[in-house]
Amino acid sequence: MLRTIAIDDEPAALDILSRYADKVPFLQLDRTFVSTADALTHLHAQPVDLVFLDIQMPDLSGTDFARLIAPLHKSIVFTTAHADYAIEGFALNVLDYLLKPIEFGRFLQTCNRAYTQTARQSGQAGSIFLKDGYDWIRVNLGDVLYMQSDTNLLFIHERDRQISTRMTIADMLATLLDKLARFAPQIITHEGISGEQCDLLRRHAATYPGMFDNYCWNPEGAAAETGLSVAEAMAEAAATLGAWPASPSFVQRRRLAAVLLAAGDRPSAQVQWQQLPIEERRSADGIGEAGLKVLTRNGAKPNETFDVAVALAVRLGLQRVYAVDDHTSDSVQALAGAGFDEALQKHWKAISVPAADAIRAREKTLISPANVLALYRDYNRPATLRAFVEADFRDALKDDSTQRFGRQYVAWYEVRNLRMVANIRAAFGNAPGARVLNIVGASHKAYYDLYLSLMSDVRLVDAQAVLR
Repeated sequence: MLRTIAIDDEPAALDILSRYADKVPFLQLDRTFVSTADALTHLHAQPVDLVFLDIQMPDLSGTDFARLIAPLHKSIVFTTAHADYAIEGFALNVLDYLLKPIEFGRFLQTCNRAYTQTARQSGQAGSIFLKDGYDWIRVNLGDVLYMQSDTNLLFIHERDRQISTRMTIADMLATLLDKLARFAPQIITHEGISGEQCDLLRRHAATYPGMFDNYCWNPEGAAAETGLSVAEAMAEAAATLGAWPASPSFVQRRRLAAVLLAAGDRPSAQVQWQQLPIEERRSADGIGEAGLKVLTRNGAKPNETFDVAVALAVRLGLQRVYAVDDHTSDSVQALAGAGFDEALQKHWKAISVPAADAIRAREKTLISPANVLALYRDYNRPATLRAFVEADFRDALKDDSTQRFGRQYVAWYEVRNLRMVANIRAAFGNAPGARVLNIVGASHKAYYDLYLSLMSDVRLVDAQAVLR
């Protein structure tokens, strides 16, 4: 159990931290203070592991207070509405730096780091390996003074050397995720297929030939470890989430992750897994070797479902994400007749969208979070979306061949998008007024906008405004 206090001259800020602390099972918030003087007296009398500290305090600044309590060896987390103090915070060797308004997922991430640090009993801060140029270098975390970032490089400063390393996918997406977090969605959907539909595609392979193998993950390993079929796992997951406590235990999170894997819902399992401290991400409660291999995602390629939808859900403290893609619509393709696949490939090769070609060229030169955000802005511009639709689907409708493959292609895509949007509507059908974020490929967005605009009790939000 981590014992902590929070110091802030704004009662509202302390209320938020108190609510967040109540949701973290390994965190005990002993007291909150609006005065650094009172907090200092408490710290001398009652030791704690972690201090949440506002930088702009009226009697003594947070940075000065941090220097004052340094001999007490407390882990300090700065909380502030101003980003200007970040470098000073790292120089003071604080554990983390939370920018207000603080999202729960970001708060939980910091608590996990504090838990990991406190759990080490050897007195050593541990080490990591980073690539500096062509060499792998061991970095002792206790030797790090502070860090800086510049475009796609992260500079780590030690007492006698500086190390530079490329930024991760999470780093590259950070600015985009910040924008999406400010939208504060309560429900997040993604372009994946549900375990329920994958189970249907597998059982009806004659109707949907090749669809399970092409689009689905096989949950047999998770089924063996939990003893649950897809249907049984779906039922247990629904019942568990329906009675989910405000402060779930590690056992509850691990068990739910195991059940979600058995239900074929890897992204939602990952949401639960990433809200566990690193030490608690282990085989137990239905997670065995097969589940552990899936959840660790070693060597996984960049993927919007996991790197955007799941990452954002964890940051916001959500419990799951919703798969809304639909490939039962592929029965239209299956019945299109001989020559359909060849005709479709020929159609796609003939497509020319200058605006889209320029965007795709920029995808290969992404070097900073700002570039990534600009790319997403371009993909969500109405002109770009119209160019995609006109070059692909409008031209396909002009097909006057005997088989009319182009028109069958459009029919398939419209059926698919209608069912995808129906799945979105079902995802928030029991949550009227909920704020929903849909992560999907650019060619679907125009259909999403059109079909959702026809529904009752649905108001579309301009993606451009969210990404501004």
